[in-house]
Amino acid sequence: MRLPLPCPAQLVELSGYRGDRRWIVLWPSPAPQELIVSDGALTTIARLHGWLCFCAHPLVGVFLEPYRLGQPYDQGEYRLLIDRYLGTLHVGLVEDVDQLLAAQPSDLTAHSDQLSPGEMRLLRQRALALKAQRERAGNLARLHAGTRTSRQREQQLLGELMALLDDAQRAVCEAFPAPPIIDPAVA
Repeated sequence: MRLPLPCPAQLVELSGYRGDRRWIVLWPSPAPQELIVSDGALTTIARLHGWLCFCAHPLVGVFLEPYRLGQPYDQGEYRLLIDRYLGTLHVGLVEDVDQLLAAQPSDLTAHSDQLSPGEMRLLRQRALALKAQRERAGNLARLHAGTRTSRQREQQLLGELMALLDDAQRAVCEAFPAPPIIDPAVA
């Protein structure tokens, strides 16, 4: 079921997902204070703060309230599915979402039929060389700087996410004003 709310780009970045898959899914873990992110190939613990802010927003709550996405000690029946290419949000039953993710090809797989065996070998060698280079490049000073920058970026993204949702809620309220209150004493 596609939700009538676009996916804020900040939500994906705040989760910590770094993959390149089109479809990803977020759901609260049955373990307290944990969020799960999966793209079908990789399932891992995600950062929780952005999810909590997103779900706690009144506008988002209106759309997610009918679905049991899960909470501590409860797996839930539904998952929040994100189409990263189209920027859309969907809610689906756990089994359906798992099937979609399992059938999702990686970008490399989707394009590999266009590459010759020699090109595939070169691509694999380049990927392995880049992986080795990244492993050698990690030093403690950069790690600390990266952590500090990451925290600053998270705060920036949270602010942007909440501002975006607040603006959307204001627009909805202006489009559908509340009915006038009738005073029974006057009537």
